[in-house]
Amino acid sequence: MKYRIQKRAILLSAILGILPTASYSQTLSFSPAGALVFKGDFRYRHQYSKEENMEQRNRDRFRLRLNMTAAVQENVNIIAGLATGINNSPTTEIQDMTGGFSKKQVWLDLAYIDWTTPITGLKVQGGKIKNPFYTVARSQLIWDTDLNPEGLAILCSGTSKPMGFFINCAFFDVEERAAAKDSYLLGGQVGLKHTDSSGNVILGASFYDYLNSRGFPTFYDPAKSYGNSVDAGKLYLFDYRMAEVFGEISTTKPGFPLDIQADYVANMAPDVKAGLGYFAGISLGKTANPGSWALRIQYRKLEKDAVIGVFTDSEFAGSGTDNKGWVFGADFQAARNITAGLSYYKNQKGIANGLDFTRMDFDLSFNF
Repeated sequence: MKYRIQKRAILLSAILGILPTASYSQTLSFSPAGALVFKGDFRYRHQYSKEENMEQRNRDRFRLRLNMTAAVQENVNIIAGLATGINNSPTTEIQDMTGGFSKKQVWLDLAYIDWTTPITGLKVQGGKIKNPFYTVARSQLIWDTDLNPEGLAILCSGTSKPMGFFINCAFFDVEERAAAKDSYLLGGQVGLKHTDSSGNVILGASFYDYLNSRGFPTFYDPAKSYGNSVDAGKLYLFDYRMAEVFGEISTTKPGFPLDIQADYVANMAPDVKAGLGYFAGISLGKTANPGSWALRIQYRKLEKDAVIGVFTDSEFAGSGTDNKGWVFGADFQAARNITAGLSYYKNQKGIANGLDFTRMDFDLSFNF
């Protein structure tokens, strides 16, 4: 369902805070000044989870997101979004159905300016933005898909068929401290995309450098390490300078779309001994029309200090780093804007001497 304040309003088809960011495919179309466009989605989930030596849990949960795009000028938009969530977690927008019918929290999820510059293919964003960095198959090896960082990003893309490229750069504010140095994230990413009648091939590399992490409190929650190595005072033992390489091959054969993905990350900071992570996945099918379906199989291993634990996948092995295991999934598009999904996690918390972790999610998702 869409509400258009002006008759001629045309929403930027380039994701703008609602669809997952894939900079190489952004389209440069504009809304006239004064236009407002609203979109959102709702997801109902039943979740079963069981961790070794703990009682199993059965939870009903939901997620609601509402996003607005407001056109300031033909090429300047303000994007704002509200979402449910647990406390003010940076990596989850889901809410438990519990608490004796208590009211549920809603948070500011997005608030940023999006400027499509006069230079073809160049975009600038600032504020609390959608993650500008491309991730293969939403792998979440480095970034949880619900994470919306804060700061400035520059996105550049271009195409000269059959080749295309994308370059994403960002400067993010992580922790501002009144009595100590602030923590920042500098990130850069480059990628190439080859497209022909048989499908696509994407290859890319990224580098992320957290300034002022070693010897500082853990981000977001100073009482939790999220798997990372910390000292007795809960301060990070290492810096985090992460190099990433990734690739994806997809076919467009009618009735048999196939996608193969790989992602590898290494923490290049000094003295790090457990700083590697990798992801591999394969998916078959695509939920594009009513009656369509998709299957996926994924495996990952993420050592303690490969990435910042609080920002990685909040669902795999219960969140954080120092884990490994499988994810199996199936999705079915029951009707226009309605999708059913099933995800099964068979993971191990703690790579060396881990505990078994099992989880199953059944989702019904509605887009409007």
